[in-house]
Amino acid sequence: MILKNVTDLPFFDLTFNQLKYVLRTRTSIGKTKILWEDDIKIKINLEFIDQNGEEFEEELPFKYFILTEGLNEHEKIDLEYFKTHYKDALKTDAEKRQALFGKVINYKGEFVHNSNRKIKFYSYFMPG
Repeated sequence: MILKNVTDLPFFDLTFNQLKYVLRTRTSIGKTKILWEDDIKIKINLEFIDQNGEEFEEELPFKYFILTEGLNEHEKIDLEYFKTHYKDALKTDAEKRQALFGKVINYKGEFVHNSNRKIKFYSYFMPG
């Protein structure tokens, strides 16, 4: 899809990063199924000229944007990993706090609702 000569729409007043975020969280480009299982692959190339005439081009994944995607391994920790590696009595509270300090805790799970509907979810925790 190519849009040209678009006039006065607030959507196009966004910065390039804001536009990528909106596309991946508010449109069908942000496909959630791929978070849990392989799905179709679609190549998405975003070309954008901002209000200042600066040009941007980037290939976007056909996938919903999740917060941990933009973090390195030292900025995030999986809840199941934390529970497995820090549950024993040999770990002090200080060690547990240090393991979580400055990190986003993420958890991907599912539950059955009304005995027949499987609901999948992705959650984040930011300890203070």
